Order: sequence, then C-alpha cells, then structure tokens
Amino acid sequence: MLTARAWLTLCQRTDRHGTTELLITTALRCQAARYRPEADTIHTARNAHAC
Repeated sequence: MLTARAWLTLCQRTDRHGTTELLITTALRCQAARYRPEADTIHTARNAHAC
C-alpha cells in the first residue's frame, strides 16, 4: 500500500522536494516493516534518488 500511494502521489506532484521526501519516507518505512517484495522498496529508493 505504501509503494502504491507513493507512486500515485509521484504522478500527481510537481514539487520535487516534497516528492523526494515522500519517496525517502516510504522506502524507510517499507524497510522498517520488512515489506515484501523487497524489489518494491528498492524501486522506491531508486525513484527518490532519481528525483
């Protein structure tokens, strides 16, 4: 759910700083929750890096 929310928000936002913050927070929360599949967490972290 976290990665889906982050993706939808990413598509709708124009504020790069806010988007980057959201993606970082999402990746950290997924990691802390040991979210599966791990590939989603890695993808979210890479999107944050790309921003």
